Amino acid sequence: MTNVNTTIVHNVYRENIVNTTIINNTTINNVSYSGGPGGARAVPTTEELAAASAPHVPPTSVQVTHIQQAAANAVLLASRNQGHPPIAATVKPGAFTGPGVVAAKPGPPVKIAADAGKPLPAARQAEIERAQGAENAATVRAAQEKVAQEKAAQEKAAQEKAAQEKAAQQKLAADKAAADRAAAARPAAAKAATDKAGADKAAAQKAAAEKAAKAKAAAEKEKEKEQAEHDHQ
Repeated sequence: MTNVNTTIVHNVYRENIVNTTIINNTTINNVSYSGGPGGARAVPTTEELAAASAPHVPPTSVQVTHIQQAAANAVLLASRNQGHPPIAATVKPGAFTGPGVVAAKPGPPVKIAADAGKPLPAARQAEIERAQGAENAATVRAAQEKVAQEKAAQEKAAQEKAAQEKAAQQKLAADKAAADRAAAARPAAAKAATDKAGADKAAAQKAAAEKAAKAKAAAEKEKEKEQAEHDHQ
């Protein structure tokens, strides 16, 4: 059991040559836990916040009963045992005597404050609670902002990655479509070229045949003319 006295009073008495007594009374109010005025300032990590928000199993009825019985056991009060409880560990809940109970080892004397175990004045308690509430709220806000920033950064990175992947897929699809169109156009172009070559050849052959026929007809006509002149002589 730990007793913390939040008020430390230093009384210093000094007597000089002229028998002047100087009394300095200094009150220092500090706490050692996180969140109190003048105390430590600790911000929970993302993992700690996640653990805090995770499902927790409440104490069992046996554990609650053990706590209540220990609180009601007078020999466990610091004002009674002077900081040296007779029990260090029990073998099972509610077993404060008998086999299995481990006794605490003796230690140096512990000075127990006169107000140990007494509640703080209402005004002081309210002041501490307000300070703790402000510190806790600021701590939670800072941790929540950090979690939100990390989440936003992750979402932005995921969106950028998705956009890049989509652009790559679209380019790949466009390249494939162009290649397919080019492949489909090649046979048609080859057929068109073949058809044109055949048509040109046929036209050339027809023109040559017509020219040969005309030449033959002209030659035959000229021959007939010469024969007629010969016969007339």
